[in-house]
Amino acid sequence: MYTDPLKDPKNHQLVVYMDIFDILKPKFVLMENVCDLVKFADAFLGYHAVGRLVYMNYQTRMGIMASARSYGVPQCRLRVFLWGANTMMVSIL
Repeated sequence: MYTDPLKDPKNHQLVVYMDIFDILKPKFVLMENVCDLVKFADAFLGYHAVGRLVYMNYQTRMGIMASARSYGVPQCRLRVFLWGANTMMVSIL
């Protein structure tokens, strides 16, 4: 059992994904994951992802899709989406 969720090898992809955003600095980011991102360890992973993006100057939103099946995806699991827009590169209208 890992006391730090980021030390668990199963969650390391989140750290790598955020590092890629930090290196490439795209104007917009979109990440999709399973709902456990906001359920596991008191939503630590979700807070980590949002916090990293905000620290990198992204305006960030997170949402849960009610059912992927409604959109033609052959699964009934809930999905989490994280959107971001780099405030240093995108002018807000």
